[in-house]
Amino acid sequence: MQPNAEYRLRSQPRQSGSHFFYRTPWQGEPLVNIQRIKGMAKPHQVREALKAIDKLLEELQ
Repeated sequence: MQPNAEYRLRSQPRQSGSHFFYRTPWQGEPLVNIQRIKGMAKPHQVREALKAIDKLLEELQ
């Protein structure tokens, strides 16, 4: 999930421990958080990241 988020959100993450924070271009929703647990992101974080990626792709069309 992390490499896909970096590519799609066009953002380098800020890292704090096991958390990776990606900036988004929208006011009020500034960060997407991904935390790897045993090599996998938490399900709700994947949903948030996919929602942000979908929103970004809609705006680009």
